[in-house]
Amino acid sequence: MIRLFGRFGLGVICIAFSFIAFFLPVRPVFADHLRNVRQNQILYVGVASNFSPFAYPGSDGTAQGIDIELAEAFADGIGTSVEIVEIAYAGLVDSLLAGQVDLIGGALPVEAGLTEILDYSTVYYQGEFGLMGLPGGLDGTAFRFEDLSWIRLGVQRGTVPEQFVRSYWIGSGRIAPDQVCYFDSREEAVEALNWGEIDYFLTTENIYKRRYELSGAYLWIQSDWLNVRFAFAARKGSTLIPEINRILTLMSSDGTAQKIADAQLREARFAALPQDFSRAVPLSDVYRSRDCAYAARFLGDETLTEGADEVDPGAALEKRWRLMNIGSCAWTNGTVLVPITDAPAFSIVPLEEVGPGAVTTVSLPFTAPETPGSYAAQFRLSAPDGLDFGQILNLRLTVRDGKAPDG
Repeated sequence: MIRLFGRFGLGVICIAFSFIAFFLPVRPVFADHLRNVRQNQILYVGVASNFSPFAYPGSDGTAQGIDIELAEAFADGIGTSVEIVEIAYAGLVDSLLAGQVDLIGGALPVEAGLTEILDYSTVYYQGEFGLMGLPGGLDGTAFRFEDLSWIRLGVQRGTVPEQFVRSYWIGSGRIAPDQVCYFDSREEAVEALNWGEIDYFLTTENIYKRRYELSGAYLWIQSDWLNVRFAFAARKGSTLIPEINRILTLMSSDGTAQKIADAQLREARFAALPQDFSRAVPLSDVYRSRDCAYAARFLGDETLTEGADEVDPGAALEKRWRLMNIGSCAWTNGTVLVPITDAPAFSIVPLEEVGPGAVTTVSLPFTAPETPGSYAAQFRLSAPDGLDFGQILNLRLTVRDGKAPDG
């Protein structure tokens, strides 16, 4: 079993998985995109693996989840293989525009501010969340997004609402970690609400209507900032999107999509990672804030290749990755390598300047764990503006049992 340098928690979620059919217009700019994918026989799909159960690190360190299985189904329907490219969330759009991938996903929210450069697929998941509270508190007419700063919020562990809170509210600083109370079941959360231990319980509209609305004992707050819509996206005018929509529609009608969702909702690993700040800034804001593109392609491991080498416990090591700057921005002073995994063994590493099109080696000195076993960790690049970009970098190693004999 591979151990993660950080910690992961398990969970099961209960939420309606809805598929909504609509089609976007096709532009002639990328009229050959679908044909080129078929000729190349590979569909490259970029995902941010930080939002369970849609895309998350599996037990072997590779990306798993609903979006990964959907991408595999897309490739099968198109008649190609698929290659999943893990990319830092804030760098998804730049990597797509740089031509690194054909499609981006991984719980990708639909943003009106990006429709000039992207075509979105059918919305395959629509999460309509809400805050359930007791009469006498702020209701939907009085509650504002800013009020998150003072409430005591309850969420059920291992659910999409929990991941939503971690990624969008805690990650952005809208709510402090100690304001959030986690419960093993919905019933425990509602009991805590009834006893005044929390102010609101975040759940789905579907659950509220089915379980609690008729009692009249609770108020319900719903707003646009409590909704999420996930889709895949390609460059504007791509002929790939209508084909993706066709496949999604077939998967919805024959029940395949629901089976994928049900299985992942049961089995997904909900990561108890440090709060992911990359989703704190909308992708449309990232795009508008830059006048050039940040993108990085992983070319290969120079050391510790995919955990093939065994190392001694506590050994002083150096991991080296070979990267290419495939964007139009130079990686200037302030560009750093940041550990995603929460472990004291890793530090932030500054990079030397790398111009567009140039190749560089990124080196990470660290100390191997003292306990024998297999380990995995992930890293991402961060630009001088503090936003992450580029392909996710992996470190895998095996610590042998005891010191190797001399000679």
